Amino acid sequence: MVIGVALLVIGAVVGIYAGLQSVPEYAYAYRFMLFGLFSFGSGYGLYLLTAALATLVYIERNTRGILNN
Repeated sequence: MVIGVALLVIGAVVGIYAGLQSVPEYAYAYRFMLFGLFSFGSGYGLYLLTAALATLVYIERNTRGILNN
């Protein structure tokens, strides 16, 4: 989850930085912005996946605890 949040922050910073550049060659800024967006998306996806798995583990533990009583 920490890695997902780190990718989220890095992607947001890179995307914002690339969007604010006024470079004559827009291909580099475009690639930089795409890298930021992809890392933002992968960080968000990793965060959601980890949260979903943590929720499943939490439900499984509670169900097992209820059935053992």
